[in-house]
Amino acid sequence: MSASVTVFVVDDDESVRRAMLRLLKASRFRAICASSIEELLALELPTSDAVIVVDASTNRLHVSSLPGQLRARGSALPVIYLTDIDTERTRLEAGRMGAAGYFRKPVDEQALVDAISFAAWKAGGQKTQQAQARQAVSVRLDWNTRFIRREQ
Repeated sequence: MSASVTVFVVDDDESVRRAMLRLLKASRFRAICASSIEELLALELPTSDAVIVVDASTNRLHVSSLPGQLRARGSALPVIYLTDIDTERTRLEAGRMGAAGYFRKPVDEQALVDAISFAAWKAGGQKTQQAQARQAVSVRLDWNTRFIRREQ
């Protein structure tokens, strides 16, 4: 993984933020945590080389408006949604918002790291070592089965 990619984690649960911080640092990402969308938006967000991982249940009203708020700031950072309430409606909403990924908690750590790497690479950020090694593999988020499926 490349330390040049920053991952912004938004979750209202402090223990989740600590666990995500450890996972991301161990995977060689720069990680910055926020407890709310407001706290995230108060930060100086880069326009590239970053991914946002947000708990969909953290102040639901603001989470659904996050992509629009980012666009209004001139940012097109990819957003990966995590949820502990997985319904057809939340999957459709995440798809409608242009999610770069959607995961049900508890999250498979390697799948999340792969999704972050791919989202950063696809968004035009610097290619991470893992993304370079998997260039021949396309990753597609399958909204019906709720997991990332790799196809040759």
